[in-house]
Amino acid sequence: ALALFTLLSEARLPRKELAACYARVGEELLVAVAAATPAPPQQAAGSASSLSDILRGVRALLDALERGGYLAAYAIDDGDADEGLWQQRSSLSSTRLTVTLTDSAALRAALLLNGRGVSPELARPLLSAFFASRGAEVTEQSDFFLDGEYRENPKEYRPTQQLLSFTIAPSGAPR
Repeated sequence: ALALFTLLSEARLPRKELAACYARVGEELLVAVAAATPAPPQQAAGSASSLSDILRGVRALLDALERGGYLAAYAIDDGDADEGLWQQRSSLSSTRLTVTLTDSAALRAALLLNGRGVSPELARPLLSAFFASRGAEVTEQSDFFLDGEYRENPKEYRPTQQLLSFTIAPSGAPR
């Protein structure tokens, strides 16, 4: 992952092309993970999932990554989730989710490439593709690293977690 994403970083693609590349990676990962795990309930074409269905799907995907050894553990902060607001499909429907990945297989590579415009963390494009497949649009995303243990010496900083933050809204909802 480090080698491939280093090449991607050095290609210095325009932002739009880089986003398209991540979208393709996410779609392919979603197909691969879906093929290896029990199929989630299907939804009608063009319909948006409920927020609770989306959250169940996110947990199922992260469970699959954990079972497969890609993650040691994960946590989801969905305290902003409000099904009633989501169903309104209004400017108030956006929901912030924070996913904490502990010791992901790509963590060290992500640290080495931090600040270079790319990240080899594969959970982000996977989750983004999942949101899109469920009628949700990612309107904002960010990430940062966290060392779960306090160390007096800042030179001993050894992150073990990556926090992925998503703001999602129903597709087509006003912003």
